[in-house]
Amino acid sequence: CLPWGHKPHPLVGFSCLTYAVLIPVMLPCHPVTAALFGLVTVSSYLSDHVYTGLTSAAHAFDRIVAPTVFMTALHVVYVSSGLVWMSSSLLAVACHLLAHDAAKRGEYGAFVIWHSMWHFVGQGLICLCFWYNDAVHRCMP
Repeated sequence: CLPWGHKPHPLVGFSCLTYAVLIPVMLPCHPVTAALFGLVTVSSYLSDHVYTGLTSAAHAFDRIVAPTVFMTALHVVYVSSGLVWMSSSLLAVACHLLAHDAAKRGEYGAFVIWHSMWHFVGQGLICLCFWYNDAVHRCMP
């Protein structure tokens, strides 16, 4: 539970919804992963924004969906672009750890920034990876 209770922030909510950007990126070559990004868009928004700081089944759902999507995304990035690109996910993980640390210290503003960055950095790196490596066009006949 978060020390400040139910205090949804628009930046966190927006960062959750931007997972949907990855749906069209993944759809041509990785339709299951695209569907998972649709699912995590909903689970993240419900858990991190709508029900933040409240008791809700949305949190349990997100705790299952989010790691599943993360591991699937790691696999897709590795297969399409290699180990170096996959290891760039450590930047997003660092943001997640900093958000967790901010929550433990009760620093709401830092939590908002780092949690939003966890979403934005991960999504941005996947988009950059697919663009730089022309991953979508390389998988199509």
